Amino acid sequence: MTRYQKGLLGFIGVMLLTFFGNIAFCAFAQQVKKKEARKKEETYTRPAPSKPIKPIIPSQNRYQSDKVFLEYADSLYKLQPAWNDTTERQIVTGNVKFRQGSLWMFCDSAYYYPEINSLDAFGHIRMEQGDTLFVWADQLYYNGDAKLAKLTKGPSEPKVRLKDPGGELLTDTLDYDVELETGFYGCGGLLKDDVNTLTSIFGQYNSRTKDAEFFYDVELINHKDNFTLLSDTLYYNTATHMARIDSPTDIYGPNDTIYTSKGWYNTQLNNLEMLHRSTIIHKDSLGRATVLEGDSIIYDNATRISWAYQYRDITKLSQPTIITDTANKIILISAFGMYNDSTKEAFATGYPLLKEYSRPDTLFLRADSIFTYIRQDTIRVPKFYPEKFVMEPFSADNFEYLELQYSEDSEFMPPISKEEMKGLLISMLGIIKEVNSPKIEVEVDSISIPDSIEISDSINISDNSEISEISEPSEKSESIEPSDSSIISNIPNRQIPGKQPPVQEEIKEEIEMVIKEIRDYHIAKAYPRARFFNQDIQGVADTLEIYENDSLMYMKRKPVVWNDERQVNGEEIILHFNDTTVDYANLPKSGFMAEHVDEDFYNQLSGKKMEAWFEDSYLKRLYVDGNVQVIMLPMENDSSFNKLVDAESSYMTVDLENKQVQKIKMWPEVTGNATPIFLIKKAQKYLPNFRWLDAIRPKRTVIDGVVRWDDELGEIPEELEMYFLE
Repeated sequence: MTRYQKGLLGFIGVMLLTFFGNIAFCAFAQQVKKKEARKKEETYTRPAPSKPIKPIIPSQNRYQSDKVFLEYADSLYKLQPAWNDTTERQIVTGNVKFRQGSLWMFCDSAYYYPEINSLDAFGHIRMEQGDTLFVWADQLYYNGDAKLAKLTKGPSEPKVRLKDPGGELLTDTLDYDVELETGFYGCGGLLKDDVNTLTSIFGQYNSRTKDAEFFYDVELINHKDNFTLLSDTLYYNTATHMARIDSPTDIYGPNDTIYTSKGWYNTQLNNLEMLHRSTIIHKDSLGRATVLEGDSIIYDNATRISWAYQYRDITKLSQPTIITDTANKIILISAFGMYNDSTKEAFATGYPLLKEYSRPDTLFLRADSIFTYIRQDTIRVPKFYPEKFVMEPFSADNFEYLELQYSEDSEFMPPISKEEMKGLLISMLGIIKEVNSPKIEVEVDSISIPDSIEISDSINISDNSEISEISEPSEKSESIEPSDSSIISNIPNRQIPGKQPPVQEEIKEEIEMVIKEIRDYHIAKAYPRARFFNQDIQGVADTLEIYENDSLMYMKRKPVVWNDERQVNGEEIILHFNDTTVDYANLPKSGFMAEHVDEDFYNQLSGKKMEAWFEDSYLKRLYVDGNVQVIMLPMENDSSFNKLVDAESSYMTVDLENKQVQKIKMWPEVTGNATPIFLIKKAQKYLPNFRWLDAIRPKRTVIDGVVRWDDELGEIPEELEMYFLE
């Protein structure tokens, strides 16, 4: 190594020692300074404050509606912003109060951002807008520029609550627009007022207009009338208590079920106005339903009256109004219908059609207006021993089969022996004519119908038929009924324990009739231009009345009835129905019967009063009283016609069997002629009041294999119009 190299290495070593020495000295000096500073800090004592320190609020216009001001807080801390955030943030705690315009916000603590005009508040949140709106929550996030508040529930408030004079809204999370005064929720909410409680998944409420909107799983419970509404969309106003329906909706009440998809529901008065095809189902205490359907329906729960309408707008799909009485098996179809559920009254107009489907062959009824209602029928039984024993069918001469069952709670006398009861029953046989059912029942105003009789297709007089002059029939002998005293004398005089023996007057009082049961029966009235029809019988009259309890139909003003080729008319006609057919007809004044025989020949019969009995739709017996006039074209044995018979008398009876005339009786005096058919003049063919009215008769047609009544479509023939205008 040369001298030069050795000198260079030595210089480098000295320089390195000097550098590291300086570094070590600087580190030592810094440690010494820190120890001295720590000693000075430990010996410094901060003086105690002489008065509480409170935030100082700058003086400026505090009523600016676009600024959020901190009005009060127990303490305030200003935090240094992070290196990547320049927004100023203040922490305020203790009785915190903020204000923006007329909106006040209260909380326990908050982060306040004055530069961006917003805040985050926590604990016991309360918002007040004016003196009517109050909101409670646990957390509040408020943007003063957009005037939007987001409130959530928490430990201090289990639900977000918005309250005003209209009602109270409860939810888990609420977005509130201060400018619009509207709250929105999307996780389930409940709105309640003094009438209703409403719940839904999504909804909004405007505290200024009191309008609320509900979506998905909407439920409205009316606490006033105990009605429940279920829907997917509903609009409601807490001030008017009106709900607007705009989606398929079901409404359930104590006795009513309503289906609609559009309309208005006044929950205060419990009235509905349904503007789309709707249905109301009324049920009584026995579960029997009456169904009302219509394109639009007005329902008043206070009066229990519903009005149903059919659309008149041709641009809408129009369907008729339908009232269905399932208990009485009646359907009433029309353009307008009214139903009163409290009185069970129904009214229909606008081509009304009534269908009575309790029988195999439906009975149709038409008129300009149809009115139906329910009336009560009272059933009475003997007051003596009412409901205290059950009498099985027995023979008056043989009491071995008599079985008596006594009620344990008898209030009249202790059980008596079979022998004693036999004596009582023997005395009562004058009253008990027949026992056809296990229990004895006596119905008030029951109608006596003669034995069933048959009706023939034609009134024929054969050679062996009899037209005779006979005397008046002898009166039937009256059955002798025992008097009340004879009945009483056979009643065992037994003493009730603890009571005096009943005197005869008291026992006589016991056999009076008492009410056993009250039944409802249906009545229908059709007017004017009424007509009815089914497969067996058809008729027209200006007014028709049908009574269910006695199966009677009253036809008034220009009535006409047709059966097969027969026509009956008069000033009034009364028909009695047995199942689907007529078994009795009564023409109390000016009766006329005609039957088409062949070409322009008709069998004809007239009289002041006429009664007819039928069996299986065939005439069985006919009775005419007063001014009897007859024109007949009798059929010979070879089924030909060769003479015309006309006769007059005061009384007449006709008996038929297997559609054939068996006997004709006329009395007390008979006048008449038999004219060969080739000598008959046109004037001889018809009685003075004869008129064949087949043109106004309801008719059937077959359309695509389906049998339809022409009148079922509501078309009124011109001939029928002229007939009633005459």
